[in-house]
Amino acid sequence: MRQVVYPIKDSIVLQQVQNTLLNNFKLGIRNYTIFQVGKATLLRVSDVLRLKYSDVFDDKGNIKRDAYIHDKKTGKANVLYLKPLVQDLKDYQQWLLENNINSQWLFPSSRNDKHIVSKDLSDEIKDHIHTVTLVNPSFNENPKGSTIIKLLDNTELCVKDILKIKISDILDNEGNVKTSFHFKSSKTGKYEDLDIKNIQKDLKLYVQWLNNRQVNTKWLFPNEEDKHIDERNFYLIMHRVGELLGINYLGTHTMRKTGAYRVYVQSNYNISLVMSLLNHSSQAMTLKYLGLDRESTENMLDKINFG
Repeated sequence: MRQVVYPIKDSIVLQQVQNTLLNNFKLGIRNYTIFQVGKATLLRVSDVLRLKYSDVFDDKGNIKRDAYIHDKKTGKANVLYLKPLVQDLKDYQQWLLENNINSQWLFPSSRNDKHIVSKDLSDEIKDHIHTVTLVNPSFNENPKGSTIIKLLDNTELCVKDILKIKISDILDNEGNVKTSFHFKSSKTGKYEDLDIKNIQKDLKLYVQWLNNRQVNTKWLFPNEEDKHIDERNFYLIMHRVGELLGINYLGTHTMRKTGAYRVYVQSNYNISLVMSLLNHSSQAMTLKYLGLDRESTENMLDKINFG
């Protein structure tokens, strides 16, 4: 059965939804800011999640007055007025900076921090695993590949275990490379101590390279593919908010419908304005989108005496 999504009309309920988005998730401020942006710009969720950092912030990190995008569904140009969002965007930008989150996307996926897997390895490394090669890639040519091969050649680790090494595994509390580290072998299932004295300098050089790239990761060999949060994940977030608050009409369209409804009411029911902001082709479409056509019908039926 298809879920029916309605705008949030009650200001108290709206505050509860905002607080839940902000305080009940690991990346709460990201989820809250997505909701605020969708509510204030009336963008479709697909367009909100596809916003790039550079759409909203200029080269100096200042919030732009307007953002210029093309709607994914219609292909039409759209201008987003950002003034109502200034404080929310400032708070969110500060959080991104404090957490060293660097992404081309305004709303990066929380699932970005993964280690690379065997299929991601270059052919050069795969060849090295299966054969004895005389020439290995230099560090300058391929820092990740070179370091993986150093670990393969100087330890008993298999490539599967190497790719799962965390930065905290090889660094001590002062940020220096350890002489050995404790790990669980995927072959034996047992914990072992691994001597890495021979490649301390190589690992130090690699960690410095990783730090210079400002990659926010716990993995020694991260997958640096940069993705934005997708609609499915944001739906699950909104669904969880609904469960926590006992509300059964929340979904990915909630923010857009709520923003549109608030414009409608606070503009003295200017349906033409709302229609324009939503890029709808008729007032009837806008009334239906907000659920106001059904509400109007029911109000009329309540006045009918059916005998």
